[in-house]
Amino acid sequence: RLGQALDGLNRHEEAEQAYLKAIKNDPNRRILYSHLAAHYYLVDNKEKEKEYTAKMHHFPNADADDGRSTAERLKEWKQKNR
Repeated sequence: RLGQALDGLNRHEEAEQAYLKAIKNDPNRRILYSHLAAHYYLVDNKEKEKEYTAKMHHFPNADADDGRSTAERLKEWKQKNR
């Protein structure tokens, strides 16, 4: 949640560090990878976005929801609301 708040305040460097720290502390939480992928989408780092989206998809039961990352959902929302 800290990373999301910092992204919302356009404090993207701090947000990235918050996400990475959260993943280091709890590497088995799939949602953290999804949120970090969304962060990289926001800052237009496509390489890192793809990397963390792929990591998110490697979790067991990654298809428990519709399998899309937060970044993928954000892209879809932006396209629909143009």
